[in-house]
Amino acid sequence: MLSDIIRIAFPCLADMIAAMNSPDLTQHITFIIVTYNSAHVIGQCLDALPPECHTIVVDNGSRDDTCVRLAQYPDVEVIAGHNIGYGRAANIGLAKATTPYAVLLNPDTILCEGAIETMLACAQKHVDVGIVGARMIDYQNGNKHYQKNYTFDDEGILYTTWIVGALMLFNMEILHKVGLFDEKIFLFFEETDLCDRMRKAGFRLAVCQTAEAEHVEGSSSLPSPRVTKIRSWHVGWSRVHYYRKHYGLAKAMRKSFTKIYKNLFRISGELFHPTGILLATTYETLGVLAYFAGIQAFRNDGTARIT
Repeated sequence: MLSDIIRIAFPCLADMIAAMNSPDLTQHITFIIVTYNSAHVIGQCLDALPPECHTIVVDNGSRDDTCVRLAQYPDVEVIAGHNIGYGRAANIGLAKATTPYAVLLNPDTILCEGAIETMLACAQKHVDVGIVGARMIDYQNGNKHYQKNYTFDDEGILYTTWIVGALMLFNMEILHKVGLFDEKIFLFFEETDLCDRMRKAGFRLAVCQTAEAEHVEGSSSLPSPRVTKIRSWHVGWSRVHYYRKHYGLAKAMRKSFTKIYKNLFRISGELFHPTGILLATTYETLGVLAYFAGIQAFRNDGTARIT
């Protein structure tokens, strides 16, 4: 009641009080972005971040103008190297964060106003929450569309089993207890694995109703036959690795060979109509078979398969 009176009668004083109560993001948040041929999206992502916060971009050997675009942001710390995969690159950025919280986001994710403040407030209030997420949106024919429908409690929070990897706020103390991303994985299932480990360690995952971000899913890097091969091979390999790690060999075999059967069925329907589906399903099947043949996602020199 008093706050409402102050807001109506003394709007300037209300703004001053709100500013005093708002968190100092500089002291609390480090932003981390992993890029790979992301020149077409990285600018709008960086422009939406609080400029006072430390931002680290780990570039996975982009072959486009990503690094040229990044040079236009002198306050952004850029770590450039060859393609070491999403999880390993994210771990480099997370290891350099000295703030109590870190935000990992995809380059095709654009934060909406107030999202980070809301997510940070949730993490600070609920100290057993290891990862905080937001509602991911896109626009279809100019209309706002939520990529996933959630049911929130009276506090505007949903405790869930999985956080969308495109935007994750970490409590760094909890993250270091649980461990960073699994570095055996090159791409895919790394955030699913981490969310499972968080919950098994007794920590919670939360999505905030009033925190939103626009996510152009699948546009972190431009599509090409080469990218399709890489992504498909690793989604097959990583799926088996994840299920074997968390649910045992029997379930991993059941999941993977069911997927192979479905892929072969899809391929048979495409033999006379070659499309990207044929290429994707072929390489996904090869990734599954490679796992059971004992082939790792990374070679001994640290480079990834199919790169």
